[in-house]
Amino acid sequence: GTGMKLRDWSLDGRFLSFFTTDRSGGVLYALPLAGVGERKPIVVFHSESQLGGPRFSPDSRFMSYISNQSGKFENYVRPFDPSAGAAATPAAGPWQVGDQGTRGGAYWRRDGKELYYVAADGGQMAVEVSTAPTFKFGKPKLLFRLSEAVPPNAGGISSDGQRVVIPVPHVPVGVSAR
Repeated sequence: GTGMKLRDWSLDGRFLSFFTTDRSGGVLYALPLAGVGERKPIVVFHSESQLGGPRFSPDSRFMSYISNQSGKFENYVRPFDPSAGAAATPAAGPWQVGDQGTRGGAYWRRDGKELYYVAADGGQMAVEVSTAPTFKFGKPKLLFRLSEAVPPNAGGISSDGQRVVIPVPHVPVGVSAR
């Protein structure tokens, strides 16, 4: 459906990310939280493709998101400059991270050195990244594969990359005879 979907706080607490998307396209926004008076959302990116899952890098210099601009949903990263807004053409990016499709947005490790996402086939992927001085990324590596029973977009990875949270489907247990 459409409507505004809140997604993420920046690590420094200065911005909240959200998005709107429908068949006609999508918009990624950042809402400044500092200061007083009216807070106007910043349009980070407007696309004719569907968008979703915007998350800030730990240093707030980049934003990861999903887009179906290639024909299927993939993860992308683009520069985030709150003073420039969408009118400015970024000097670099966006970068497509992975090419096997995605079940949902990527998560940044708190130190900014890795991105995690679930590929379309249920593979939990890790991508080595660097955000300084520019964005660089490696080839996605398979950590493990999720069961078919785990719903898309479910779970997540802790900010230190050490723990994975996955909801386990309820399986009714048969009543055993005494």
